[in-house]
Amino acid sequence: MERALNVFQKLATIALLLCASAGFAEVVTIESFENDGDPANWQVNVTAGHTLNATVTGPVPEFVTTDVTEGILAGKFLATWNQTTSPTAENVYDVDGPSVYWAVRYNVNAPASLPNNSIATADGLLQADITNLSSAPVWVALAVDSVVSSQLERGPLHLIDAGSSATYVWDFATTPPVGFDTGDGVFSGDVQRLKSLLVYTPVQPTDSTLALTVDNIRNGNSPPIPTVDPPKILSLTQGVSPGEAVLTWAAESDPNVAAYSIFVATDVNFGTPEINRLTFPQNPVTTVPAAQRSVVLSGLPTDRSVYVKVGDSSSFKDEGEDVFNPVFTAFLNADGAPPQDRIVIDHNLLAYDDLNFVKYGYAHAAVYTAQALAGLDRTFDSVSAEAVDTGVASLTPAPDGIVIWSNLKDGEIAGTSLSSPSRLAISNFLANDGKLIISGSALAQDLGASPGVLEALFQASLQTGNIGVSVIKPIAPLTTAPLSTGLNPATNAVAYFSSDNDGILPAGGSASLATYNNIPAVNSVAAVGKENSFVFLGFAFETVGNSSGPSASALARENLMNDMVNYLNGIGETDAKDWQLFN
Repeated sequence: MERALNVFQKLATIALLLCASAGFAEVVTIESFENDGDPANWQVNVTAGHTLNATVTGPVPEFVTTDVTEGILAGKFLATWNQTTSPTAENVYDVDGPSVYWAVRYNVNAPASLPNNSIATADGLLQADITNLSSAPVWVALAVDSVVSSQLERGPLHLIDAGSSATYVWDFATTPPVGFDTGDGVFSGDVQRLKSLLVYTPVQPTDSTLALTVDNIRNGNSPPIPTVDPPKILSLTQGVSPGEAVLTWAAESDPNVAAYSIFVATDVNFGTPEINRLTFPQNPVTTVPAAQRSVVLSGLPTDRSVYVKVGDSSSFKDEGEDVFNPVFTAFLNADGAPPQDRIVIDHNLLAYDDLNFVKYGYAHAAVYTAQALAGLDRTFDSVSAEAVDTGVASLTPAPDGIVIWSNLKDGEIAGTSLSSPSRLAISNFLANDGKLIISGSALAQDLGASPGVLEALFQASLQTGNIGVSVIKPIAPLTTAPLSTGLNPATNAVAYFSSDNDGILPAGGSASLATYNNIPAVNSVAAVGKENSFVFLGFAFETVGNSSGPSASALARENLMNDMVNYLNGIGETDAKDWQLFN
């Protein structure tokens, strides 16, 4: 299985598949906050003029499981502003920025100890994913020093509003450095290193707390910001021969489209050492004319998942392909027979207007379902809800196969979950003995807003929305198999984050399958189902995981998927154990 392959085997396989002409995005992670030694490596600089009117609190940084874009952890930087009415000094390092009196400088104490901390200034971008948890806006910047000198140069200042997430970008080709501390505004030597994270306030802070989460500090030519919506993939299904898959996408109205480029990855990390939702192979395996709406991909492996995206020429920026549309995936039978299961990707909410990592993490979410099914040796393909709605794809997999409908975050905006044609297709599928697993963030809330819809489709009723809990446990005993994953209750999950879990109740012939065990006063459950028919989760499947690491998270989702599959197939009871959600 792909989980057992090490990174080098994966990369070698991908290289063989895509051939020498199809390289990968040259994106190198400098600081991923996955190493237990990282907090000691970051230290506040208290030299006069650097850190002003601020006191650092706690470890620097803390490890957290929120705002994660790479791996399973991020770094949380904490400080307390001293809100004096008469600041004692002015920061002298605010060149080309605001005049500020509150500032914090965090240094990488030993830059060489960070992996890959060698930044060639010709290699495009220095980036970091940052969330401002404070109640006031802050300016942030990264600074680098030279391997061969002590010259310290600062990148551009980025303003991040209170409660907002942003991707910090320093484009070396277009934005020269600013002289900082010992620097003169010119790169010294051929290679730079990440050295400092700088935080300034444009105004006096409105409260005494500074809190930032930072993740995935990286260097390289990352995918560009799309200028238009990329093409919508409709399906990735088995072709007529083994190792073949047919990819289809929707027509576009943009007259500037000249061609479509197809991108393929053959491991869950998209060719990078760790899961990273912001990278994908950037060289296409093939390019087809604009009039074409499908392509047959051949020579694909049948012993692992493949992941596919489509870009078009109208979405070029800086001569780079846009590859931000959601990943579609398949795990093909070696004999060319139709796969066992079908994943439906329902992603109406997804937007493409900036580099917001939360949105692009959302685009990545189908990978977790694929990873869980592949771990169970279940073959599958994937189609979009739009393809189901328009009749391009059906909900009929192989005999005894299961449809896994992934509604992702659509329920968080009223009216975006399950179109009327999708509801009809699901209703007919279940009426004809189909087997379905469905989940999504706030899915029950959205369906429950229309009288009778949730009850009619899934024999459930909404009791409490936005329940915001983190621990789930199966109800025991049940005459049918409860859901379980065998996770340690002290750990929690990382996928995309959501606080929109739903408290639901069975309504009709369904059974309660799982409860929220850390809120015993709430008389609602976390999942309902009907054996040999459906499982309806009050939380998003993608939020299940384990903070011990990517492998533990993958196993958590695989275990839950296994229990749901067993329940739908009428297989006997499993051990009742807790699992965790990340909110």
